[in-house]
Amino acid sequence: MGRGAGSKAISREEKRLKKEKEKRIREANRMLIPVPKITVASMKLVSFDPAGTFRFERDCWKRVYKVRSASGIGAGSFAKELKASVRITTVIGSEGEENTYMTLTENGETYDEVRTYFSEDEEKVAKHLEISLCSIDETMKAVNRNKENFSYASMVRGKKDWKKECIAEVVEDVSSFRMEADFGETLFVMQYPETLKGDVVEKLRKMGCEIEIAYDLDSISTADQIDFGRTLEQKFNRRGKSDLEFLNSSFQIMFLCDSDDARAIVEKTIISILSAEDFVIAPSIGAQKIAAESISSLGLLQLTYMRNVTVDVLDQINVLGGQEDGSN
Repeated sequence: MGRGAGSKAISREEKRLKKEKEKRIREANRMLIPVPKITVASMKLVSFDPAGTFRFERDCWKRVYKVRSASGIGAGSFAKELKASVRITTVIGSEGEENTYMTLTENGETYDEVRTYFSEDEEKVAKHLEISLCSIDETMKAVNRNKENFSYASMVRGKKDWKKECIAEVVEDVSSFRMEADFGETLFVMQYPETLKGDVVEKLRKMGCEIEIAYDLDSISTADQIDFGRTLEQKFNRRGKSDLEFLNSSFQIMFLCDSDDARAIVEKTIISILSAEDFVIAPSIGAQKIAAESISSLGLLQLTYMRNVTVDVLDQINVLGGQEDGSN
């Protein structure tokens, strides 16, 4: 057999194995309900379990939970125990009403596989937080800011675009956006302090406008943590950095106002609050639309600005409330 014929035979075998694998995965996930093609295109969402599991492209699976109460543990301390990546979204209304959601993202090929991952992580979370799994309908209603009920059955039958139906249209400028009648903006943290003196989230809670805080946490391998710590030691010529625990973290803020003048004032106030604690924060220049959609979708649509941050600092950012100092 010549070299060309051998290469073709290998290629055919690879294609055959790939098709067999794809067939096995389809069979393993056949209990899930597929979404309309227009939703696949707009959200990369492939199928779902009505009880509350979303399956996205590239073997990505998500569940959204309502956080009922926290035991006082910091978000960093419990997130480091999990296999999943975590998004915590705190939604604060203009009258001070507040709802907190946690989105877990697992990776795997089949539903049976990721159900095990979710169950293991849910047990770990339950030691520190009281949570309840949101159904698909409950999640999409929350994404729609509770304006109207959501029915997955109606959406599937009508072949509707879930993104268009549930996520408000965002018209962006370079550093701000319009969402329906509101003027809004998203900001992200570029740099974190070594320690916090005050409770920045509590100050944001008192702003008097609609604010959503998106807080992403993902574990780092032990080897990567040691390498990063040693890099910091060399950069700052200070010992002890390699002993610190780090997580990959993203901290974003979205707010809505009734006028552009109010938006500009709120932007300056938020930057002032975080700058006083030595955060470096800035508008999401050129990414206002995708940032706003990611935050308002509770992380179903993903955008993050990840940085390596110590667990100690992450614990001090009081996104969950109910911390040991009694703040809420």
